[in-house]
Amino acid sequence: MLLTITLLILGSAILAFFASEFGGFAKKILKLPGMMLILPLLGASYLLVSYEDFVLWVLMGYQKTLKAAAAGIADLFSSLPLNNELAVMIVIMMSSIAPVLIYSYYHERKTYRPYAYVMLVAGCLWFLSTALLILPIL
Repeated sequence: MLLTITLLILGSAILAFFASEFGGFAKKILKLPGMMLILPLLGASYLLVSYEDFVLWVLMGYQKTLKAAAAGIADLFSSLPLNNELAVMIVIMMSSIAPVLIYSYYHERKTYRPYAYVMLVAGCLWFLSTALLILPIL
């Protein structure tokens, strides 16, 4: 216990003492071509592998919510032919567009600038929602 506390204090002191050198090293690493793309991908892959059970649990919950919403909307359109397909299309559209529009509205109110990645985030949400609703993954 005391060894752990001692090593933590020693490591923190070294990190604080050489902070500018560590910052310069990080800037040199990020100046290399392609590092701004590779490092976030490596970090996201590491987090995905490390917390695989939690990620699957979240995806299964999202899939369950999407399917429940599609079933509820399909009940509203029970007299129409192809009501299940129509409900799935409505859920996919709403689950990919509505969160991005809500976030864009609050971002614009806060910063007075529109959110720059509306189409990218909406496309990623559309792909995720489509994969979870149509493909029998989980």
